[in-house]
Amino acid sequence: MGWASGSSLAEEVWDAVRKLVPAGRKKMQAARKIIEAFEDCDCDTIQECERLCDDAGLKYDEETDETYYTELPKT
Repeated sequence: MGWASGSSLAEEVWDAVRKLVPAGRKKMQAARKIIEAFEDCDCDTIQECERLCDDAGLKYDEETDETYYTELPKT
């Protein structure tokens, strides 16, 4: 069972903390932790959070219908 409203809540959380996290690797790691936490609670619409997914480096491959993370920056 999915948790459709989870993406709205995840987006609100990310908007609240995004500016507090330094750019680069730390921001990407923080965004990934938020995504993981929400997905662990059955949020299945996280792709709707465009800024959160962009900051996490989460991409969607239409050909394979799979999501994947880009490589973390060095520092």
